[in-house]
Parts: sequence; C-alpha cells; structure tokens
Amino acid sequence: MTRLAVLSFLFLGVVGLPSANAQITKLPGSSAGKPNGQLLLQADQLVYDNDRQIVTAEGSVQIFYNGTTVLAKKVIYNRQTRRLIAEGGVRITEANGSVTNAESADLTDDLRDGFVRSISQQRTADRTRLTAESGERTANDVTIFTRGTYTACEACKENPERPPLWQVRATRVIHKEQEQTIYYEDAFIEFFGVPIAYVPYLWSPDGTVKRASGFLLPHYAQNSRIGPGGGVSYYLALSPFADITVSPTYYSDQGVHLNGVWRQALPNGQFTVKLGGIIQQNPNNVGTGFTGNDPGARRERGGVESTGELLLSDKWKLGWDVAGASDTRYFRDFGLESTAKTERISTVFVQGKGDRSFFDLRTYQIRTYIENAPFNDSQSYQPTVGPLIDYNTAFADPILGGEFRFNANTTTVFRDNALAFRFIDPLTNQTQRFLSQGFAGDYSRVSVDAQWRKSFTDPLGQRWTPFFRLRGDVYSANARNIQIATVDVGGTTNGATSFLSATTIEPGLFDRNGEVGFRGLPTIGLEYRYPFIAAAEDASHLIEPIAQIIVRPNEQSIGRLPNEDAQSLVFDDTNLFSLNKFSGYDRLEGGTRSNVGVQYTYRSYSGFLASFLFGQSYQLSGLNSFSRGAVDLAGAGLESGLQTARSDYVAAVRIQPSIYGDISARFRFDQQTFGLRRLELVGTLYGGPLFLTTGYTYIAAQPNVGFFNDREAVTAAISYKLDDNWSISANGNYSLRNSTNASGWISNGLGLRYADECFVFSVDYLQIYAGFGDIQPQRRVTARITLRTLGEVSIHGGLGSTP
Repeated sequence: MTRLAVLSFLFLGVVGLPSANAQITKLPGSSAGKPNGQLLLQADQLVYDNDRQIVTAEGSVQIFYNGTTVLAKKVIYNRQTRRLIAEGGVRITEANGSVTNAESADLTDDLRDGFVRSISQQRTADRTRLTAESGERTANDVTIFTRGTYTACEACKENPERPPLWQVRATRVIHKEQEQTIYYEDAFIEFFGVPIAYVPYLWSPDGTVKRASGFLLPHYAQNSRIGPGGGVSYYLALSPFADITVSPTYYSDQGVHLNGVWRQALPNGQFTVKLGGIIQQNPNNVGTGFTGNDPGARRERGGVESTGELLLSDKWKLGWDVAGASDTRYFRDFGLESTAKTERISTVFVQGKGDRSFFDLRTYQIRTYIENAPFNDSQSYQPTVGPLIDYNTAFADPILGGEFRFNANTTTVFRDNALAFRFIDPLTNQTQRFLSQGFAGDYSRVSVDAQWRKSFTDPLGQRWTPFFRLRGDVYSANARNIQIATVDVGGTTNGATSFLSATTIEPGLFDRNGEVGFRGLPTIGLEYRYPFIAAAEDASHLIEPIAQIIVRPNEQSIGRLPNEDAQSLVFDDTNLFSLNKFSGYDRLEGGTRSNVGVQYTYRSYSGFLASFLFGQSYQLSGLNSFSRGAVDLAGAGLESGLQTARSDYVAAVRIQPSIYGDISARFRFDQQTFGLRRLELVGTLYGGPLFLTTGYTYIAAQPNVGFFNDREAVTAAISYKLDDNWSISANGNYSLRNSTNASGWISNGLGLRYADECFVFSVDYLQIYAGFGDIQPQRRVTARITLRTLGEVSIHGGLGSTP
C-alpha cells in the first residue's frame, strides 16, 4: 500500500473536508527523525477523488519526508502514477540545506526525482545559487537545468533581480550528484549581466566536495626574455590526501614549458615535489640584447624543487627544502621564483624538542642566481655547510642554587674559491690589509658552552646575578693555498678617494693546510640592577641602573680560525649586556669588560607606554676583540663602535601611545664627539582600516670596511581598507644617500584589491630600480581574478627595464 493510499483510506468517501484548522496526516514511511518513521502531510483542506484515484491538498500545504520539506499552495497526488504535482509558491528544502523555489513541481512520491518549472535553487553547502527555466532530476541522481544560470554571489538585498557580479549562463546545466560535478554546456561567463567570455564546455565541483579533478582557469605570462605565453592547468585529485597539478604553458619564442606539482599528505606529515622543463625552440634568442653569455641560451632547461616535513615521533621531525636547476635563470625565467631573487638555499634537517632541550641537525647549500657579476657571486665562491648541529638544554634541577645551561655546536664548511678585498691607503696607494667573507677549502669546528647563573635580591631591593661560563672549541682548517681574486678598494683616482675596481690575482691569503687546534675561554662575572619603582594615581615609573663586570682572558687564535658565522656585528641596546657580542661561534669576545646603562619605563593605566635605555661598554684590560689589532680576515668588529677602550654610546627609545601604534628608535653616538653614527627608526600605526609602517636608517661612513660615505634610506608600507570590499596598498624603499653618495628609488610598488563573498580581484605593480649582475632594473605587473567555486586566472609579466 502506498503512503498516500493510506491517506485515501483514512478519508474514503469524503469529497471535501474544509476546516478552520490544518489537517495533519501521518503515513508509514522511512522518514529520518520523524515519529514512527512516517511521512507527515499538513494542509488547510484535503479532497479525495475516488474515481480518479487522486488526492488534493490545498492551503498552506506542507510535506515532510526523509529530511526533505515541500511547501506549496496546492499539492495533487495521483495514486496510479505515484507522482505529486505541487503548484503555487513551491519551496523544496532538502536534508543538506539546499532550497529550491519554483512555480510548479512534478515529483515522485519519495520526493527524489521530478520536473520543476521556473526554478531558483540555493545550495547552503557552498553558498551558491542556480536559476533555470526548468529542471528535471532523474533516478540516477542527475539533474538537468534548461537555460540556467549559476553563481556563487549573493543576491542584492536592495534589488534581488539585479544580475550578480558574475554568473555562468548556459543552455544546459547538468548536476551529477554521484560525480559531485556540475557541467555547463554552451556557456557564457557574464559580469553584471554582460557576457565577456564564451566557453563551449565547462565543469566545476559542486559544494559537497572540496577537491575535484578537472581543468583550471587559464593563466597568462609576459616575459621579455622568452616571449609571451599562456596555458591551462589540469588538476588531478588522486585521493583525499594527494593531488597533482600539470601546467603546460606555450611561449611564443621558445615553445611549451611543462611544469608539474605533486602534493602528498601523510599521517605524519606532508611533502611537495615540483618538476619543470622545456626544450627551447630558439635558445640563442633568450635574453636578446644581454651582454655576455646568457645562462638561458641552451636547448634543454629544467628544474626540480621539493619541500616537506615528517613527524618521526612526538618530539622529532625530518624536513627539507631543496632545489636544483639546469641554469641560474631557469626558475626566474619561467615565473617559479621572484625575478629579483639572487640566491636559493637548499637545506635538509632533523629537529628534536624536549621539555627543556632542543636539537637541530642540518646541511645546506647556497646556489646563486647571478651570472656575469662580481667574483663573490659566482657559484664557486658559495659555501656548502654540513653537518651543522646545534644542541642546547637547561637543567631542571638547580646546581649550587642557580640555573645551568649547556650548548653545543658543530659546523663544517666547504668552498671552492674565495674573494678578498684589498684596502689601499688613499695617500700612499699602498696595501693596508685584506678583507674576505670566506676562505677556499674546508673547515670544521666543535664548540661546547656551559653557563651558570644565580639571581638574588638583598634587603635593599638590589638584584645581584653572579655568573660563570666555560667555552671550548676544537677546530680543523684545510684552507688550500690557491690564488684568490682581489678587488682593490680605496686609493686615489684623480686625487679623490674611490673604488679602484681593479681585479687582480693574489696567492692564497689564508694558508691553513691541515691545521688542528683548540681554544678555551673561561668567564666569570657579576650583574647588578637596582630598580626604583614609583606608583602614582594614574601611572607607574621604573628607573633601573644596570652594571656588569666580566672577567676573562684574551681571545685566542684570532685570525687563525676562519670566521664564517660571526661576520655581522651591530652594536646596540640589544647586545649591550651580552657576554659575547659577536653573532656566531667563530669569534669569542675576550678581555675584562664592563657594561653599564640605565633604563626608564613609564606605564600609564590608560595604556600609554614609554621606555628609554642608555649605556656604554668599557674594555678594562686585556686585548679588545673588536680593535684593529684583533681583526680577522672578515673584518668583524671594525667600525662597530666597540673598537676603542670606551665604546660608542647606545640608546633606545620606544613610545606606544595606545594599542594602535608605536614608535621605536635605536641610536649609536660617537664616544668622543657624540656625533650620530647609526640610527634606526621604525613607526607603526594600525587601527580601523589603516595599517602603516615607516622606517628610516642612517649609517655613518665606514671607510675601514669600504663605505666611504654616509648612507641613509627610508622605507614605508601602507594599506588602507576603503570599504568592506576595496583596499589599496603602496610600498617604497628610497635611498637618500648610498655608498657612492647618490640618491634615488631602490624599489616601489602599488596594489589594488577587491574581495567579496564570491569574487576576488587584485593587481600589483612592482618597480625595481637597481640592477646587479644579470638582474636588470625592471617593472612587473601581476593580476589575479578568482571566481569562488570556479577557479583563478592569473596574469603576470614585465613591462620592460626601468629607465
């Protein structure tokens, strides 16, 4: 017996049953979540025609079955055909939340299949809308919409009839639920109701699937070196945990470049592999007009990249980020790297973390992207490092009442060639010294560092911290006695100090053939702080004098060990009270030194914060590791402000008026004249629609390291949200004075972005003014259009060299 046949039995012989109250009937069925698993029908009036086997429900008809709800003004059920005809304001709500509105609907009695006229469907799974003149769903879960439109945009609240921002209008729209795919035949892509593109056949995943195989929207590229190009990528979903994207791109000058990306998720991590290659049709035309032998002028070009991270346990993981290419220009020419990028670092690592310990083992290689540049940028001058091991731990239990830490580091470096800068006396044109960023050969070092400290406060509120440190290194240096290319710096040309830029060849400057050595450095010291705190009604004040005394012997083996990891040294408030102001393990600060300073902090209860620090460092006895007499081949310490017995003064200021912005500045003043030697100023404003950050840097002349003029630069970046959808951005980097005393733009850019619930558009412009090696000044534009649920179209290309 059919469901509505039971209804007819209940009302047998009744021609009409009008009532002021709705009539409710329960029918046996399999309705999920309904009492007794029955279909429920509700209407103002039920009429049964026994001769024709037709039941008619009229007036606010509601049918509930198996999670689906049908609302209509009138429903006619034919027992013989087992079909329902709903008329007048039909609204069908399915179990998945999708809502279909129609003028009329002809449905099977299980509400699954049928034919609907003047349909408007809203799918909650992916917040999309579909309208059509008619729609028909068949028994195999295929719905065919005739003359339909599809969009992911919400209807305009003020004017729902207005065309959406974008939609696909097709002669037929076919939704195959089992495939989780929507197909569009004879389709136009419209913006605001205006057709802009014709696609004979198109498909996209429906809202029930996040990843589906298929062709992606086209991409376009413009490259002055290899010509304009374009293509269509294919996305293949191998499983819920793996996919492949294949992207062929045809370039007018060089043919088809094929690029593939494989992404794999694993129970314990993920990895990505990228492969690309091309057989160039006209290799001799690559980079036409470029001076020298272009690295891209070869027939076969390609590259491979891979990144990944795998959890070995809850404490250990393995990771990598590696790349290799046929030539230095491959990744940049085919849009796989920024055209302004100068190098790529490949690394493989194993990392472990404990409750109070950390371990990191890695190796890495630097691959330069620069050709036909100064010697230090060719590949033979780049190092390969590994193994590089770092380990540190803090003991959980106190030792002698204090905290004990242990650190260890192992480093091995290989390099084929080296470059040195020869500094010449401007008056005599005689060689003063050589500076080099590296050496040729191999170098290994093992370092251990044990530290102990204990802090206590006396009855007067003074805080005392005695500390002890023991550092030891074992090293092996095999610097080959090869010729080193040197570039002369300084001297006089027409009576003026300048870069001579004369490249010559010198015998090996760093000859350590098979040298093995040891150095150790014990350190004891005391730190003193005496904070004075004053609390007012609306704010608090903190004044704290700080003093350190550090006693240790002189640094050993200065210049005997290569300096690979301690070349950078900026003396400021952040390392004023550091036991070792060098940035790495290859150099150790030695001699007896005192560091003193005072800091002040103002904090209001309304959120205003201001802090200030001022200090200086003194070499009390022993060899000053930063002086000219202790310079290594890398010149670490020269012009640092620490090279004299009394260091330069350092200061820092931070002002945070509210949670919406702050200003910070770091200063270094000459210890004799109090002249400004270095200034770093950064300001940030963030609140509401505006984000702004600005910076200013000033560095006084550093002739001992090759900078004979003061340098100044300003940077700024701003973004502003015009409204809920539109935003603009701009950034710039401007040199007020560079090392040659010239000024001008370094780079600048503009951006425009629109985003709403269904559409994203962005266009970015970047201009780089300074070239280096084979990287030319350039102007680039990147545009992206994203249609939610359909895909993204990207266009990127150069506008030619910067004038």
